[in-house]
Amino acid sequence: MAGVGQVAEVEAAGRAIGGRSDRERVVAMFQKYMPDKVAHADALLAKHAGKEAALIASLVMKFGPETTGGAAPSPAAVSAARKRKREAEVAELEAELADVEEEIAYLLSRAEALRARIKAKREEEEVERSERLRQRNWG
Repeated sequence: MAGVGQVAEVEAAGRAIGGRSDRERVVAMFQKYMPDKVAHADALLAKHAGKEAALIASLVMKFGPETTGGAAPSPAAVSAARKRKREAEVAELEAELADVEEEIAYLLSRAEALRARIKAKREEEEVERSERLRQRNWG
């Protein structure tokens, strides 16, 4: 979904567009960008009940700006919105990758510590075995 700053911008834009309800805004976006999906607007709003501003911000990021009506946005505006969305998705994936790499580094260091403990235990066992043999032979 959209970030907090984007939600605030979308809420402000909604007030500037004439104080339309969230439903009216979503239906208008569907009519403009996905006319074949207008029937799904209410289900989408129900799914995101209480988070309508974030839903609208997400739609704006995906398709482009809200307008009071008229023609669909220019291809350049749609392209720019899609580019912003891709950039946000890439940033999110990069953050997730950094977390995974950090976890891998931790696990590798943990594995190295366990190898060292295993080696020490085996060396202890070898020393004890040598000591038993020495006692048996010299005993």
